[in-house]
Amino acid sequence: LDSSDKPHIAHLDSTSLTVRYVTCASAVGTCVATGATAFTAESAGSAGSTSTVVTTRPSIQVTSSDVKYISWYGAGEKALYLGTKTGSGAWSSEYIEEQSTQWPFPSSAGAYGVLLLNSSSLPVIFYRSFENWLKYFSREAQ
Repeated sequence: LDSSDKPHIAHLDSTSLTVRYVTCASAVGTCVATGATAFTAESAGSAGSTSTVVTTRPSIQVTSSDVKYISWYGAGEKALYLGTKTGSGAWSSEYIEEQSTQWPFPSSAGAYGVLLLNSSSLPVIFYRSFENWLKYFSREAQ
């Protein structure tokens, strides 16, 4: 829930192989009372391109200036993704870390990620690296 009590939800749609962003323009109580028609949904990014579609739970943060961030792990690419949406624009997504082609063992690089915001309202993600270490990614102010 944001500061206006509006819900922001990220979830895996295993049918379309996408991470979906769902929200409602009203406070959560009104949304729930209205039902499913009060919510809008859109694709935030790909969750995989193979028959192996495994993602750890997507993690979402919304800044006070309405920038939305979603992080997720996609097993198809063995990668940690970060999706970003500013205002009413489209979602953009990027790899934060993916399994190295030099790594000879199966890996879950990016799995178990937790997305937070730093003091500049930019994304910080703690996650499992392909070497099975705890790592973090932090976007810093320019």
